Amino acid sequence: MPDLLFAEAATVLWNKARRGEIRPEEARDISELITDGPFEVYSNRELASEAVRIGLEYSITPYDASYIALATRLGVGCATADRKLFGKLRDTPWAKHVTLLADYVH
Repeated sequence: MPDLLFAEAATVLWNKARRGEIRPEEARDISELITDGPFEVYSNRELASEAVRIGLEYSITPYDASYIALATRLGVGCATADRKLFGKLRDTPWAKHVTLLADYVH
């Protein structure tokens, strides 16, 4: 995972707690679980240039493009629940690296 995962997850949890969807204690507990998770973490510093290139070429955020850049670098796929992102990459060379979670079948 790009190291920006932790900041993105923290932002989601913060927003949910502020809106009252979860308690602040739950947000902190979930954040700790994510931080302590079994992730292999890659510095976004190593991915930034490629993320900017992909983002500009396909009109996606550098945040989203960081996951694509990492998947490409590792030769693996990544999953997203973001239909808009998936649609933007559908007919591109990056499509083979992105799976829409809604389409995932066991």
